[in-house]
Amino acid sequence: MDSNGNRLNLRLELALLISKARTQDSIYQKVLNKDTLPDRFSSLYWEDVLDRLEDLALMDHAENFTPDHSLYIEDPALLKSYWTLREWCGIDIYPDRPSAVTERL
Repeated sequence: MDSNGNRLNLRLELALLISKARTQDSIYQKVLNKDTLPDRFSSLYWEDVLDRLEDLALMDHAENFTPDHSLYIEDPALLKSYWTLREWCGIDIYPDRPSAVTERL
């Protein structure tokens, strides 16, 4: 169970945004009779998903929280993005400002 209530809120918001983005992709395919999904970066919902994913990665990094599993992120590309963001959080881009990660939160 998550120790931080904000993490649960972010996870729920992320799940909702992923659902909206997938629905938008499905409508796009049906309306335009396309066989392929639209580019994820052309959708506002996918941009919001990535923003929330970044917030979650920053929060998890700042609190040194590592999830036991990631059932709420089923999409392999999103899961990879989450872990990439977590890795980037560990890179000290502001060596003179140790609290740069937590300031974003």
